[in-house]
Amino acid sequence: MLNHHPYQVYLESRVIHLPDDLVQIQAYIRWEKAGKPNYSPDQQLLEFEEARKELQVELEKGKSIEAIRNKITKREKKPNVSKNPDTKRFSRPVKETVPEKPPTLSAVNLFCKAKEEQSGGPALRKNIYKLADRELLVLVTKPSGKTRIDFATDFKDPLTLHWALAN
Repeated sequence: MLNHHPYQVYLESRVIHLPDDLVQIQAYIRWEKAGKPNYSPDQQLLEFEEARKELQVELEKGKSIEAIRNKITKREKKPNVSKNPDTKRFSRPVKETVPEKPPTLSAVNLFCKAKEEQSGGPALRKNIYKLADRELLVLVTKPSGKTRIDFATDFKDPLTLHWALAN
């Protein structure tokens, strides 16, 4: 929409919804770069929103959601060309290594995958907390319209949890 003021032009902005899975990937990348700290739930929400803001900036620069997805999931292919033309003759092609078999999932991740399939859809929230060299999974699903919270761990000894829910 144009304004009649001679020095201002207002353009209608369109809102593009960022898929949550894309924001989760970006939040995970941020978490890894930060050294995989043990965030509180509030800090996790802040990190999630910061990841959303970073992706929104990319959208505002004109990148498509698919281009952003390709970039952060490392599917973007970059040509093997040297920037300096004088050194191009010395560069060797890089061999891509293809893993022989996919990485094996931990017991906690296998449980999570099974529960998501059992509930008939993706989890509303999935957190895996690192506790020493073990893991604690908190999985929130909504099968049949009822909210369900599952806990799973790979601890061998008994584990006591103190958990609270808030609105």
